[in-house]
Amino acid sequence: MFCVIFIIFGFGSLGRLAFGNYVKSYSTFRDTLFTLLFFILGEPDFNVVIGADLFIGRMFFLLFMVISQYFVLFMFIAILRDAFSIARLLQYKHEKAVVKHMVNTILLYFNFFSQQSDSQLKVPV
Repeated sequence: MFCVIFIIFGFGSLGRLAFGNYVKSYSTFRDTLFTLLFFILGEPDFNVVIGADLFIGRMFFLLFMVISQYFVLFMFIAILRDAFSIARLLQYKHEKAVVKHMVNTILLYFNFFSQQSDSQLKVPV
């Protein structure tokens, strides 16, 4: 997480230094960070950046968009991975209860236990 913040602040500093004198949305560091946030959210002001400096504007826009989309993609993958691991854990607990019920039913079928409820049976699984 620190790496993401470090990179965003780095791009904020670069944007402020490269475009701060020419573009109003880059005039302060705070405005630059908000502009970069709008870039990430899908509302880039590409023409203003290109108008300030053609080469640096294109490279700044391209690098920031690629790196920010990379981080957004990996955050999405991390969320999905956590959700799958939770679902797998819940499924495992459910399977454990099913196996316990099957063992108890088999033991009752062969009369190892008298007729008791499942909650009274103590069979390790």
